[in-house]
Amino acid sequence: MAMSQPAAPGPEGPATPPPTGPRPETSILAIVSLVAGVLGVFGAFFAPMLASIVAVVCGHLARSRIARDPERLTGDGVALIGLILGYIGIAMSVAGLIFLGAMFGLGLHILFDIWRQIESDTNGQWTESLSLLQLFA
Repeated sequence: MAMSQPAAPGPEGPATPPPTGPRPETSILAIVSLVAGVLGVFGAFFAPMLASIVAVVCGHLARSRIARDPERLTGDGVALIGLILGYIGIAMSVAGLIFLGAMFGLGLHILFDIWRQIESDTNGQWTESLSLLQLFA
């Protein structure tokens, strides 16, 4: 009968106990930045410009706090995504405001052209008999 030999110790050596210090936690500001960034880009009815500004501010604050204390805080990637979404939301809001302003200006231009056409068709008599009191009476 062959005798079995005891198992050789593994190459890792003895198991080391896990560190007993506090585990790092995800920064709340990073999470707020991400949520506000998503609302700023996709939340058309929830004040997207305001949500995007909150995302940018919280994202920058979170990244600076995480960089100062990386042993205690994590979530730099979450804050970065919130920052990116916040800047995209701001750009979309500004583009939307420019579009609305252009449409308002175009509408005023069209109304002015209609007004001039009515004036020329009535030889100016239409505007002489028109007053603000008649408009709202």
